[in-house]
Amino acid sequence: MSKICNLIEKWSLTQYDVKASTTTTSNTNTNTNNTSTANTTSSSSTTSTSKSYKVKVTASDLRIRANAGTNYASKGYIGKEDFIIVKEKKDSSGKIWGLLKSYEKSQNGWIVL
Repeated sequence: MSKICNLIEKWSLTQYDVKASTTTTSNTNTNTNNTSTANTTSSSSTTSTSKSYKVKVTASDLRIRANAGTNYASKGYIGKEDFIIVKEKKDSSGKIWGLLKSYEKSQNGWIVL
């Protein structure tokens, strides 16, 4: 139990990140650059969604970034779990990033989708 509490504190996770949702899910996998790819549908705008949805992270160590892009600071890692995405952004290379629910207020907890 203490290990779980430490992980929650380390990554600033809340119950909102793992709360079940009936909306779209996404399967995320890492590659050699600690980024990931996923099968999702989204619009072509910079900030494309205002509805939250659930994603399933299948990588054991997906980086959380301070903003949408690999050039931003790493804030830690998340592992195999379900998380709620509240906003999407595209980076300069066209990759789609999702803002984790627990970082909604501070806007600084992004994962690549």
